Amino acid sequence: MKQLQRTTFEQNYHKYGGSWFRDDITIDYARLVSLFGEPDAGDGDKTDAEWRFVFKNQPLSIYNYKTGINYRKHDGLATEDIKLWHIGGNDDTDVEAFKKLLEEAN
Repeated sequence: MKQLQRTTFEQNYHKYGGSWFRDDITIDYARLVSLFGEPDAGDGDKTDAEWRFVFKNQPLSIYNYKTGINYRKHDGLATEDIKLWHIGGNDDTDVEAFKKLLEEAN
């Protein structure tokens, strides 16, 4: 997707001061991988996988939160089985435009 520029946590944090939960989306892990490639590793605690981008000059991320093995251990979902993903950004991130972009890609 040309509208998205893949970044790292460090790049986003230093430029935008971080991001936080804005919304969620239900989509298969395999579909996310087909659209964006393999995710970055999660934080080793509450997240298992994360994709970070710049979208319309603002930070945006897709990540699981407290649903995977890192947080829930043996009760957690394997990353490839996760379907509910959080969308992170800041107050200026156009989450609705991003969700529309994802719907159009499906």
